[in-house]
Amino acid sequence: MGYNLEKQKRTKKRMEDAFIQLYKDNNYEKITVQQICRKAGIHRSTFYLYYGNMEMLLRELEDRLLEKLQEYNHALHPFDFRKTNHHGEATASLVPMVRFFLEHRLTFVVLMSPHGDPYFHRKLQRWIWDGLVWSLHRGNFNMGPYQHYVVEGLVSAVFTLLEQSLEKNELEPKEIAWMITKMIFGSPFLEVGKRRD
Repeated sequence: MGYNLEKQKRTKKRMEDAFIQLYKDNNYEKITVQQICRKAGIHRSTFYLYYGNMEMLLRELEDRLLEKLQEYNHALHPFDFRKTNHHGEATASLVPMVRFFLEHRLTFVVLMSPHGDPYFHRKLQRWIWDGLVWSLHRGNFNMGPYQHYVVEGLVSAVFTLLEQSLEKNELEPKEIAWMITKMIFGSPFLEVGKRRD
């Protein structure tokens, strides 16, 4: 039983890897099940044992990544955003999440790219939004009517930072986490909230 489960996982991984390799160089519409099967070294009937179509493969892959990222959001420590003496603690809290992005770097690079899946873009931006709002709420930081605008600006900045750092692949996890922390805690957007005190 355990062997079969492992075999199934390996087969699915081969199909996902083949799909991402193809997606890296082609628009989604140009990829075919036949190409995935050829690249993965599997028979077409094997593909259909696991997925009804290519969209199901894509959604399952994306949803699995997003579920894991949600776990990281819930594990983040609450911080008082009006204090700036806890950057080290905030950075350390983000490192495991950044490592996850780097472990799945190629997949994230492809899905976050301009020709990546718009559904995934929206879901990932929503994940960043939820994480920021959750942290602001738990850190007792209230921006009243400005919160939507402030968080929207931060979401855009964090998304771009992640996209660029994953694509260039030059930074260590701690460096990326530090940059995200500095971007949030040092953001002029947060001054809007501070001025309301």
